[in-house]
Amino acid sequence: MTGCSADVAHKSELGLVHLGLAEPLAVAHAFESCRRVLDENGLAFDGVIVAKMAWGRREMLIGAHHDPVFGPVVAVGEGGKYVEALPDVRLLLPPFDADAVIEALSRLRIAPILSGVRGETAMDIAAYAEAAVAVGRLMSAPESAIASLDLNPVLLGSAGEGCTAVDAVVFANT
Repeated sequence: MTGCSADVAHKSELGLVHLGLAEPLAVAHAFESCRRVLDENGLAFDGVIVAKMAWGRREMLIGAHHDPVFGPVVAVGEGGKYVEALPDVRLLLPPFDADAVIEALSRLRIAPILSGVRGETAMDIAAYAEAAVAVGRLMSAPESAIASLDLNPVLLGSAGEGCTAVDAVVFANT
């Protein structure tokens, strides 16, 4: 469950993300916690999102915005709650293909982890690359009304398991 407020960009910082809720009472407590935290901080309570628990081995991000000079720009790299504290991203200018995304990922500090180290299997960077290509296409479409988007985290599974975007912030052109 994730507490929602138009006033909050980073929900985990306020304790608005509740994972592993397996019992109805836990869901009720999480809901009340979200409402209480937002109320105590004078922030709008816009409800909650309840979704099936997703699993992955690594939290990645795919972000995009329209730069006034370069046009659409897509960011790929490590995501999760430490994205600002330990940035590890690369920028791509559409159009680009999955090979370009994979090349960009190979230049990240976390590249060895994505490829599999210490007996771990490689992660599904092919699925992640296709998702990034789709974001690039979306941002480049002439009819697109999206000014920026942030998919974070994108949970990355082992090779063949795919990836899942579990949170997104999207801003429309004004």
